[in-house]
Amino acid sequence: MVCFVTDKRPISYNSRKKSAYQRELKKAFESYKAFYSQLPLEGELSSNVVYFYRDQNGTLDVDNLSKPFIDAFSGIIYHDDSQIKHRECSCISLRCDQNFEINYSGMSEKAAKKLENYIHKGAKHILYFEVGDFLLKQVKIGGQSI
Repeated sequence: MVCFVTDKRPISYNSRKKSAYQRELKKAFESYKAFYSQLPLEGELSSNVVYFYRDQNGTLDVDNLSKPFIDAFSGIIYHDDSQIKHRECSCISLRCDQNFEINYSGMSEKAAKKLENYIHKGAKHILYFEVGDFLLKQVKIGGQSI
């Protein structure tokens, strides 16, 4: 699994600044490349984008949030975004009364430390992205895996 974390504020897929944003994401990913020797990934893939935010004005709808991310890493993490056969995207508020757990076990040490650091230091915007093999059990219909 490939993991990436940034504190860049996400933008909508429809934004005029999308190309510049995608270049920033690619540049930020450069420091992660050394952890992943088999890039770009082959085969059918699954992706997960999680946006953590602290202010109420920070939310985007999940489709517009994830698409620029998926497009940015085409040719870098995977050959083409058509390899993504399953995509999840979530927006999570980091309000003081919000309680959640993060499983760091599948992440690279760099991604885990960065995510934890951003959360504890109060970053206003945190984007977590992971890409791995697509497994049919990831697909759920009616609350049950296929």
